[in-house]
Amino acid sequence: MDNNDIPIITDTEAETSIEQDPEEKIATIASNATQNITKSLFNLTLENFEDEEEQNSLEFKAYESRLHQEMKDWKTLLRQTYSDLKKAKQKHPIIDKSVLSHEKIKYLEKAPCLQNFIRESLDFRHQAYIFLELDYADTMDMIRNLEDQCEHRLNQVMAEKIRENLASFSKNRTRQF
Repeated sequence: MDNNDIPIITDTEAETSIEQDPEEKIATIASNATQNITKSLFNLTLENFEDEEEQNSLEFKAYESRLHQEMKDWKTLLRQTYSDLKKAKQKHPIIDKSVLSHEKIKYLEKAPCLQNFIRESLDFRHQAYIFLELDYADTMDMIRNLEDQCEHRLNQVMAEKIRENLASFSKNRTRQF
């Protein structure tokens, strides 16, 4: 069989497909029922599945029940989220400033702002991180070095005192003889 004899399918729609005649290079429309070699998911009928329906009925019912349960869960989640949103709006109502007096508007403008608080707390956390990671580490290194130097100096003083005591002991001993 030659490659030129194979029809080329250029459209895979369910209703029609276009097959090209390689000799004439003319596109012809082939009927889905007779010459179309493609199938569509949307063109399938339940007649093909009547035999398999008995075997898969339990699986289908289980799937259908899971699907209904999932739909109920989504609806419950939607209702719960909507009620939570309503409660949040009630807890933090938006103040209509047009009904407030001038003094109360000034008071609200001077009141602490949550965004400023968060911004300042983030700045504080950043500074605390810098201090703990860099400055505190440097300070701890300096403290360790100072401890080492103090210990070294203490050892030098102790060695000097021991030498002095040994020297005085040896002088006293030589005098006795």
